[in-house]
Amino acid sequence: MAQLPDISVKNVARLLFGRQIVGRLEAIAGYVGMIRHYAAKYQAATGVSKESPPRLQGQDIYFGKSGAQPDFWIQHAALSGEGPGGMKLSGELNNLVTDQELIGQPTTGRISGKRTDRASLELESILDYRNNRQREEIIITFSDIPLSNMQLTDFALL
Repeated sequence: MAQLPDISVKNVARLLFGRQIVGRLEAIAGYVGMIRHYAAKYQAATGVSKESPPRLQGQDIYFGKSGAQPDFWIQHAALSGEGPGGMKLSGELNNLVTDQELIGQPTTGRISGKRTDRASLELESILDYRNNRQREEIIITFSDIPLSNMQLTDFALL
């Protein structure tokens, strides 16, 4: 009697795209989660606690410095390296900063890579933590990835 595998989103993705591709996407999602964790940690640390002084007493009012700069700011970084299978990678990272509100711009990045067998990768990202509406946009495009020696699934019926 045939035993059907568990039908979940993760298992269906593994059946359609294979363990290798799903594993790589899970690794990318792990890095995005790490970025979210540290961004939330930093934003919580920079929150200003409000005083509520008793009535009929003076109150100290603190004004920010005019033209203040963030504590950490990489305005532009050029990236290069080599990925799996000899893929040559290059790209750039812009406005990696501790406080995006001060500069008024989101963090953006672009990475592209090509291999000798014409396989290519494009990754573009926008990480915007200004205001209350936070936005993370990550677009990954794979092209001409050879699947001839890749086993997509362990399921015998496919």
